[in-house]
Amino acid sequence: MSKMNGRVSPAGTIPKDWNVRTLERVAEVEYGISDPLDKILSSGVRIIGLQNVSQDGIYYDDPKLYVRAEQLRKDSLLKRGDILFCWRSGSKEHIGKTYLYNLNDEYTHVGFLLRIRSDLTKINPTYLDAYIKYIKNRGYFLGSKVQVNSTFNKGELLQLPIVVPPLAEQRKIAEILGTWDAAIATVEQLIAALRERKRGLMQRLLTGEVRFPGFEGEWEEVRLGDVFQRITRRNDVRNENVLTASAQYGLVSQTDYFKRNVASASLKNYYLLYKGDFVYNRSYSEGYPFGAIKQLEDYEIGVLSPLYLCFCITHKAANRNFYKHFFEAGGMNRGIYSIAQEGARNHGLLNVSVSHFFNLVVPFPSLQEQNCLAELFDRQDQLIKLSIKHRDRLRQQKKGLMQRLLTGQVRASGS
Repeated sequence: MSKMNGRVSPAGTIPKDWNVRTLERVAEVEYGISDPLDKILSSGVRIIGLQNVSQDGIYYDDPKLYVRAEQLRKDSLLKRGDILFCWRSGSKEHIGKTYLYNLNDEYTHVGFLLRIRSDLTKINPTYLDAYIKYIKNRGYFLGSKVQVNSTFNKGELLQLPIVVPPLAEQRKIAEILGTWDAAIATVEQLIAALRERKRGLMQRLLTGEVRFPGFEGEWEEVRLGDVFQRITRRNDVRNENVLTASAQYGLVSQTDYFKRNVASASLKNYYLLYKGDFVYNRSYSEGYPFGAIKQLEDYEIGVLSPLYLCFCITHKAANRNFYKHFFEAGGMNRGIYSIAQEGARNHGLLNVSVSHFFNLVVPFPSLQEQNCLAELFDRQDQLIKLSIKHRDRLRQQKKGLMQRLLTGQVRASGS
């Protein structure tokens, strides 16, 4: 943040013909409706919550939640151009996340989102949304107060300094950045479609409902312990690549995931894993109601806390990638549900014993059919990864463009 001619700008140095205004001088801010107990309805006014908004401010149409129209204030309905701002979250990284509302049906907002309604005679909503995203990416909302409380409330938001170029230049900046937003949104939609396609294929192919030509007959079923063996090898090589098992990201380095090492001081009792080994995280999370089973893919070697259940493939006629996709498709959920003790979820941890886990039944197609299925889903994963890389490149390019446009380093032509 810099100060020029008495003006404070979170964006840094700005042109002399630009101004700095607090948000309350260019927009109105309101909290959403109180979280209604009966919001899970089949009709009514749609609700937008924090879970509906992606990192890039893209709206996801799931989950679909509704509220009764009579529960709303007169000014509770959203208007095109309203900005929804995350002011409170369990994760401080979400503070400052925004969504520029542009839907046609009736919606309201609830929970941890504040509504920002721009004064169109002073500021362009698309520009304002881009500006808030820009300072969020620069870490503006990660100050000490947010780190402690994970909030940035209405009063604080109203005092947020906003860099305000002339309206014509705001509109041109918004137009330029909008082309990048559209490109990112298109790739996001492609990623979602690829994932949905893979899920559909998994549901049909990994259950044997649909078969490749040339494969017939019922799949054999065997014990998990007939195909896999538990890993209890200790870290006697003093490896320091400490891993964590994330349901969303798989087996990742703790320093990458937490931005710091949270492991014990001594790693000698940690399990030593090699590329291709599996880990069962018995903690349930969103999308993984019975825990997640992940394969070590991104590192040749690593160590993991003995709190996790680790195992490796031992059967010569088993394809580890076939089972990676089977696990990811939730193929173990029904079995784990049958052995998890009722009421034993303690702090999110499922009570699944080692012996019961390895006695669960898994399908065992022929190796040739396993290979075909693994190859198909590996290709699907590769397409998804390539699309994610493309999206991330676009994000980085947009960040660089925002840096130049929103500080006035490059002036928007035609303004």
